[in-house]
Amino acid sequence: MLDNNRIDGKKVIIPIPVLLQGGTEGQTLNLVRVLHDADYRVTVCCYHEHDPVMVSEMRQAGAEVILMEQDRSVCAFTLISILKALFKSLSRILSMSSISHRAFCRLLPLGLQA
Repeated sequence: MLDNNRIDGKKVIIPIPVLLQGGTEGQTLNLVRVLHDADYRVTVCCYHEHDPVMVSEMRQAGAEVILMEQDRSVCAFTLISILKALFKSLSRILSMSSISHRAFCRLLPLGLQA
């Protein structure tokens, strides 16, 4: 859930290959909590598999979560190109003064085509 006090403040995107139930994900969850408590607007971008429980925990900790669900067979160059377009799109979207999650999800594919 977006916190309107964080919209114009500091923003951070955390890319992660998977959001499963492991040590890296646990430490990422801790990072999300710390950043959220420091008034950062946190977006976690998972580009492969995810566990719904971990996604829920990330959201409860204050992060927006983007699930790209890219197949692991995608070559590294293609994945990097997709991530570059996504981050470019996010930099435009995150700089807007206010945006709903539904609107964000509608705009996201447009940024991936850039």
